Amino acid sequence: MTDFVTKCLDRGDQLQINSIAIPALGTGFLAFPAKTVVRRLIQCVKDFEIAHKSTSLTEIRFVIFPKDTKTFEEFENEFNRYSYSILQKPVSRGTL
Repeated sequence: MTDFVTKCLDRGDQLQINSIAIPALGTGFLAFPAKTVVRRLIQCVKDFEIAHKSTSLTEIRFVIFPKDTKTFEEFENEFNRYSYSILQKPVSRGTL
């Protein structure tokens, strides 16, 4: 998972895009522990930020299924640890 996310971020930088959305991979059907997934995803972003000081990516969004409150809470907890902010909380809609 971390390799895939890192490659997506690298590719976004190569294409000089400004934003990218990454799903919370594995927290649904595969039932990976949300805390583990969230920490690994955020670590990927932190590692990317360190390695790419002048990247074009200015917005990285994590997409969470609206009813997956556990994963959202884990993101919120982890973001609070690093002083990141959550700008948009999930909205319950029929589909994403």
